Amino acid sequence: QQQVELAIQLSSFNHIRGGFSGGIQLGEWHELSDQYNLERLIVSFVSSIVLVVGFLALVIGVLGKGEKMLLTFGLFSIGVAVRAVFSVPFVYHDLPFDISYIWATKMEYVSTNVVFLLYVWFIYLLFKALVSKIIIYGSVAILGALALISLLTEPVVFQTLFFHTSYLMMAFVIYGVVIIIVALKRKIEMAKPLFLGVLFVFTGLIFDLLSGMGMINLPPMSLFTIAANVMLILFFIGNRYANQLVEVKKLNHELLEMNKTLDDKVQLRTKELSEANN
Repeated sequence: QQQVELAIQLSSFNHIRGGFSGGIQLGEWHELSDQYNLERLIVSFVSSIVLVVGFLALVIGVLGKGEKMLLTFGLFSIGVAVRAVFSVPFVYHDLPFDISYIWATKMEYVSTNVVFLLYVWFIYLLFKALVSKIIIYGSVAILGALALISLLTEPVVFQTLFFHTSYLMMAFVIYGVVIIIVALKRKIEMAKPLFLGVLFVFTGLIFDLLSGMGMINLPPMSLFTIAANVMLILFFIGNRYANQLVEVKKLNHELLEMNKTLDDKVQLRTKELSEANN
């Protein structure tokens, strides 16, 4: 057709979700629909993997008599998966039950703050000797308050507050990177994967933050960078436990050998004593 009609519904542009969350795309319906569904499929697949990793770490942490590091990592991974459902491209629309726009937005921001909080705590558990408790507890308090405010207020309130306080979080990011660099110099375990993971995660978060503020126009990156970080940490945690298992087996073998040697010595001494008595 030479003439095309567009029907556009608009809302307040002062709202972060007011207007378009992405650029307008024109083309054949089936091509645009396939592209849209592919994006949702990829997000669903990646978030499902992260969710499984989170539950696995959580179960191992509980069975390991409440190991805090694994429990925190598991909750962090589950939070990442939950956040992916409620952020772009809004996979929650495919759930078998209806969630209102307001509550979906609340869940996106609550999960964002909780995920950041758990990551801060994870770094604290790994590098207790290097971090300042005041900074850690302060960051946790701010993030917890933001999560609570997101539940109790309207999006126009908590979204604005979130972006205004994001600079404080950037300050903690810089502090966290410094801590990890110090840990690298001291050759502390898990410093290398965390350093790479922090670079992945905060690169994605910064891109998403700038996109949310309208400074750049990119697809959501944080899910994929966080997923990469989760898999990286999972690999090194698995490697650490595998090394511990090998070490335990080695020690058990040495203990068995020592017991066998001790038994042989006892038998020899018993035989010598018997002969001496005779």
